[in-house]
Amino acid sequence: AVSASMAPTLPTGACAVMRHVAPDQKTVSHGQIIGLVKDQGGPIFVYRVMAVAGDRIEIEAGQVILNDKPLAQVFIAHDDIIMPQGTPRPRCEGGTPAPGERCRRLRFSETLPNGTRYDIYDIGWSILDDAAPITVPEGHVFVMGDHRDNAADSRVPAARGGLGLVSESHIKGIFEGL
Repeated sequence: AVSASMAPTLPTGACAVMRHVAPDQKTVSHGQIIGLVKDQGGPIFVYRVMAVAGDRIEIEAGQVILNDKPLAQVFIAHDDIIMPQGTPRPRCEGGTPAPGERCRRLRFSETLPNGTRYDIYDIGWSILDDAAPITVPEGHVFVMGDHRDNAADSRVPAARGGLGLVSESHIKGIFEGL
């Protein structure tokens, strides 16, 4: 089951099929959704590839800038859900409401330079909305969740509980057709 970090593309609890990739076939491209592990033998996490080796990426006020070009973002709508019982519980505008209360998130369409388009959620300012420029080293990728404020992805160093840059050796598979 998928966590809340990839909504709206993959809602919380959704099931999806991952094509496993062999250790010598770790080539991934911008926009692909991958399954990865933080620690060998650990659970599989699902995130979108935003930058590959040699790319320069930064985030300013929630705007992703890839190789010095801001990604196109277009506001779509406010998405409202009723907060579910149990966990995981997504973050919403104004915090995390109690189960049964309304949860509002802003939905945007974002497009990578290669034409890959997908929707993202943003609930307003968070500490993750700014990340200093970094050039992705060889053998690594930079990933982000589509629910930007609900993902401890490459913007968060591994030492602080996030993923940091992801080694290609930790990629276990690719989700296709999403």
